[in-house]
Amino acid sequence: MSGANLSQVEELIKFVGQADKFIVKEKDGGLVIEPAVAIKVPIAETSDVAPEKIEEMKNEEEVKIINFTPHSVQLLAEDASIQTDLKTKQLVAEPSAVKVLTTVESTGVARVSVTTIPSDKVGIWPVNKASYGEITGFVEPGENEVVIVSLMVISAMKAAGRRDFSRIRAVGRTVRDINNGSNILGCLELNEA
Repeated sequence: MSGANLSQVEELIKFVGQADKFIVKEKDGGLVIEPAVAIKVPIAETSDVAPEKIEEMKNEEEVKIINFTPHSVQLLAEDASIQTDLKTKQLVAEPSAVKVLTTVESTGVARVSVTTIPSDKVGIWPVNKASYGEITGFVEPGENEVVIVSLMVISAMKAAGRRDFSRIRAVGRTVRDINNGSNILGCLELNEA
């Protein structure tokens, strides 16, 4: 890995914990940990994270994050590189300026089919109701695991009567490329279902 020294890799491994299989790669000027199945959340020590917050994060119970979306999920540092686009009200940043704290690769995809059923009209506008099919590709989280799924999968779970969402999350506060709004760079948090 050019540009990354052994001590940087050792520091990342130290915070990953007891992960059985993972690969450390250099990507976009930073280091990325790719899990074989899931990743234990690493704590990135950067100048943008207050030392007391790092200590708080180290003392929290170890939680494994499992990503059931079709793309990797990057947690970004919330800093001055991230702005609100005044026109769209979306969070945006220059891709080269964002700091990635951790990346959780996709380990499978939870999907659901949706059928729309005509239900009403507002003037000449048809109004449809969503009817969700069976959720596929979802595995119940184990102890000390949290899964990331799409909002559509969460909606289908709610429609099916699921009540326990304590270990199910969706991506929150996404940050988009300031030059190409359809390109999502990462997120600042996970949202409860």
